Amino acid sequence: MDIVVGVAQCSDGTFLLVQQFRLPVGQPTLELPAGHIERDEAPADAMRRELLEETGHDALQVRQIGEFFTAPHASDELAHVFACETQECIGQVERHLDPDEQDIAAVRLTQQDLTDAINAGRISDAKSIAAWHLYHALRFT
Repeated sequence: MDIVVGVAQCSDGTFLLVQQFRLPVGQPTLELPAGHIERDEAPADAMRRELLEETGHDALQVRQIGEFFTAPHASDELAHVFACETQECIGQVERHLDPDEQDIAAVRLTQQDLTDAINAGRISDAKSIAAWHLYHALRFT
């Protein structure tokens, strides 16, 4: 099953991440918004859905900027990476979270703080690191 990963920038210039406890590693992680693409769902629609569910922000615009295999030695999972412009959603958001996403919180970081968090190892999620570097390589910031 393929996934989407979003580099989501708010109108104030900050970037959205999610902090959540990840059972396989036994600790909270800080990651870019991401999730699985549902059957018969377009990647852009999945990105909009995941962004809203995980952060409470609507995607004003999503633009696919690349893709990569997450672990080609073990899986054919393909990550579709999006640059997203967002606005905070007003009103109640219907959330369909996975069992391991119950304690999820949206976090905003500046571009520098996000880069510093990666460099310091505070963000150790490979899909987030790869998506952030792809975003910068294409000069979106």
